This record gives sequence, structure tokens and C-alpha cells, in this order.
Amino acid sequence: MKKIFFVLLLVFFLSACGNESNAVGNSDVEETEISTMEFGNFDNDLNSYTDEMGETYTILDKYKSDESADNGFNEVNFDGYEYKFSVLAVESDSQEYIALVGETENTTDNSVQFNSEAEIITDTQEQAESDFLYAVGKSAPSVVTDAFILIPINRGIPESFSLEINTPWVVLDNGEQGGHIGSNVKMDFHKE
Repeated sequence: MKKIFFVLLLVFFLSACGNESNAVGNSDVEETEISTMEFGNFDNDLNSYTDEMGETYTILDKYKSDESADNGFNEVNFDGYEYKFSVLAVESDSQEYIALVGETENTTDNSVQFNSEAEIITDTQEQAESDFLYAVGKSAPSVVTDAFILIPINRGIPESFSLEINTPWVVLDNGEQGGHIGSNVKMDFHKE
């Protein structure tokens, strides 16, 4: 019985030690796991986020469009595939990015593939595309998925930029690409 108790205690201890945080807020606050929706919410007092690959991103600036809510979120509906996101300038390991931070919800009756293909053209005359490593991927019907889409930039933090997001598409039963859902979305953003 003592051996079983010891093994259970050891398992509990090891699992507690291995529970690393997913994100960090102010340096005075204990690390806690947060979602992309919490990190993207301008009303929160968060300044950095650590993704599932262990990369930490620090907020450098925040952006809004004419359609943005007070908390920074923008809502796009690709005919039933909903995308809610805020826009941040972030930095990780001396690389700057424009980050689209939020979540998607598949309210269609089909599996949907969202490669998170986005492109910006900045006021500093830079044209940049999203990094496919951070694609949302395939979502079954009724699934909500975190979205953390990065667009690497190399000419400094822009004052403003235009953003175009390409449509997702239906995934057929055989896994092949079906038709696109909705239309590409174009929006203009400026520093908050």
C-alpha cells in the first residue's frame, strides 16, 4: 500500500512540475495559461504570450480598423466559417510580426480548411504574407479553434497597413479540396 501511495504521489508531483504556462502577463503576475482570445483582447493587461511551441511574443503595438470593437476584435464571416481576431505588432527573438490573434468557429455542416493566408501592404512600402506554420488548419463542424497567425515584417512597425485574408474551403469526404467559402476580405488598419 505504501508503494502505491508513493507512486501516486510521485506521479502527482511530476505532473505538477511539468505543467508549464502557455502565456505570461505582467512580470509581477504569476504565469497563467491564457487563450488567444484573452491575449488578443485589448482590455486585458497582457504584454506577452507563449505559444504551444514555446516561442514568446511581446506586444509592441495594437491596431484597429473602422470595424473594430472597443476591445480590438474584428469579426469576419466566410458564409458560416466565423473568424474573430485582433491585430497586434509583436516581437520574438528580434523578429517583428503583425499578428492576427483570436479564434475561428466552424458553424457550417462541413469540415473546413483555413490556411490563414493573409497579406499586408504597409505604409512603409512592405508587402508581406502570413507564415503557413501558423495556419489554423482543418476544422470539423461546430469546432472552435484558436488562431495565432503571424506575418513577418522587416521594415519596422508600420503606422498603418491594408490586410487581405483569403477564404477557407470545404474539405471533401475524400480529403480533397472542395469549393471556397465566402469571399476574400480586405480591411485597413492603423495604430490604436
